[in-house]
Amino acid sequence: MSRVWDILPPRKKPTKHERKEAKKRSKGLTLFLSLIFIIIVAFIYFGANQNISVKTPPVAGSPQNIVPTPTPTEEVSSGPLKDKTNLTIKLLNGSGQTEELSTTYKLLENAGFKAQQTENTLNLYDQTIVYYQPSQEKYALQIADILKKYQANVQKFSQEAPYDLIVVIGPR
Repeated sequence: MSRVWDILPPRKKPTKHERKEAKKRSKGLTLFLSLIFIIIVAFIYFGANQNISVKTPPVAGSPQNIVPTPTPTEEVSSGPLKDKTNLTIKLLNGSGQTEELSTTYKLLENAGFKAQQTENTLNLYDQTIVYYQPSQEKYALQIADILKKYQANVQKFSQEAPYDLIVVIGPR
């Protein structure tokens, strides 16, 4: 019967160079795991503070930018039309330019619209988009006309939103 020490060669003591390499690997692994931990904590923290529910805009020229014209029965079935003074509008600045938010707010205010909430987006947008509830397409088209220097597109909400209209400002 053979013994383990007969089968396996004896362990040799690591050299000074091998010990340094092992330390470097363990430090590198520790640093890597620490970095991963910090990234995960940052995603959790900043993800919890994210309160924008607007999807990323589609690429220009894609079929999603085409807005179908609803029939009169669709407008009646999707909800009552509101007056532009009592619409709930959220204004988001996705242009990266701080003055665009106040300029757009004033343009809408001069036309009789009032945004209830204004803030910056987390990402930059390459175009201006007016998202609307199905029953508010008329006002979305009016706002797009007001913002024609931004080449605004209109798009129906793809998910539930607490606002009648959300205007995302892109560059001019």
